[in-house]
Amino acid sequence: MNIRIIISGLGVGAVVVGFLVWLSNGASNDPSAQQAVLSQDQKTELAGIKVGVILPLSGPFASQGLSARSVMEFAIDQVNSSGGVEGRRIELMFRDGECRSEAAAAVTEKLASTDKVRIFIGGFCTEETIGMMPVIVKYDAFLTSPYSPGPLDSEKSPYFVSMYPSDALRVAALQNLAVNVRQIKKIAILESRGSGAQNFVGAFKEDFARFNGEVTSTVVDFQSSASLEGAIESLRSSNPGALYVHSDDPVEIERVFKSMRTRRWFVPLILSLNPAMSQDFVSRNTSSLEGSLVFDYQDSMDSDMQAQFIQSYIAKNANILPPSLYGAYVQFDTVFMLANAMNAVGEEPMALADWFRSIRGVVGLSGPIIIGLDGARAVQYLPAIFKKGAFKTL
Repeated sequence: MNIRIIISGLGVGAVVVGFLVWLSNGASNDPSAQQAVLSQDQKTELAGIKVGVILPLSGPFASQGLSARSVMEFAIDQVNSSGGVEGRRIELMFRDGECRSEAAAAVTEKLASTDKVRIFIGGFCTEETIGMMPVIVKYDAFLTSPYSPGPLDSEKSPYFVSMYPSDALRVAALQNLAVNVRQIKKIAILESRGSGAQNFVGAFKEDFARFNGEVTSTVVDFQSSASLEGAIESLRSSNPGALYVHSDDPVEIERVFKSMRTRRWFVPLILSLNPAMSQDFVSRNTSSLEGSLVFDYQDSMDSDMQAQFIQSYIAKNANILPPSLYGAYVQFDTVFMLANAMNAVGEEPMALADWFRSIRGVVGLSGPIIIGLDGARAVQYLPAIFKKGAFKTL
C-alpha cells in the first residue's frame, strides 16, 4: 500500500478548500475507492467518531499543547471536509493532561468510561502517555502519540503506536556522532525533566560507556532561568568535549544559546532535530548554530508538501506558524494517518494497531512513516553540521 498526503489550495495566499488523502494499493476493494457519495443530509445523520486527545492545555507546557491543538484542529477540518471516514465526521475531544501522568490518567478514564471513547491521541509529554497507558489497557483502547516516543518498556501495549521518532534510534545517532564522526570522549547533557528524558539519558550513558566514553548530565527546568543558568554552569565546570541539549523546542534551545553567549562558553553543541528549527529560528541564531552537530533526516522529507502546509496553515491562522515545524508535521500526520486507518479497517482498536504496523511506502509531512512491531517509529538519522548558514550532511 502506498499512501501520500496531497495538499490542495487555490494559489498563494488563498484559503485552503481541502486536504485529500490518496490511498492506492491496486486493489478494487480499497475502502476509499468504494466510499459512497453522500448528500449533506445523509452525512449529518451519521454518528460521528469520537477521538480523545490528551495534551497539556495548562501549566508550563500549555503553549506547546495549545499549538498542537491548533494543528490537529486544522488537520481534522480537512479530513472532515473531504468526507471524514466513509461520510462520518471525526470529533476530536481535547482534554488537559497537564503534562502529568495523574491528570492524563484521570481525563482518559473519564473519556473511556463516560463517553465510551476507544480511540485516543496523546500524550504530548511522556508522563501523559505513561498515565494513559493503564487506562488504554483496561479498556482495550487504541492510542497513538504525536510526540511522546513511548512509555517505559514495561508499560508498552500492543494498542500503542508512536508517530514520533524512536528514542532508541536517537541514542544510536548520538553515539554515532560522538564516537565515529567527532571522536568525542566526554559529553555533557542538559537533561529535561521527566521520565522520558531519564530513559534516554540512561540508555545513552550505558551505550557510550562501551566505547569508554564519559557522560555528565544535569536535569534542568528549561522554563526557569535560575535552573538553566545553574545547570549550564555546572556542566561547564566538567569541561566536556561537547554539549548535547535534550530538547526539540526552539524557544528552549535559544535560551541555552543566550546563556552560553553570556558566559562566553563556546563548546561544540549537539542538537536533536534539524527539522524542528524553522528558517526564522536559523536566521536569528546563525552565529550560535555555527559548528553545531545535528541528527538530520530532512532530506527524506517532501519540501514541496511542507511548503504547501505552511502556506495553508498561516492563511487560516493569521500568519502565525507553530513554534516547532517538525512537531507540527508529526501532529498533522498523526491525524491524517488515523483517518486513513479508520477508512481502511474501521474503529476496532487492535485492527488499527495492526494497520499502523503493517503500512509501508508512506510519505507524510514529517517524512517516511514506518512503524515497527514494537509500535515505535523508525527513521534514518544522518549526521549533519551547521556551516555558513546551512545544515550539511557529513
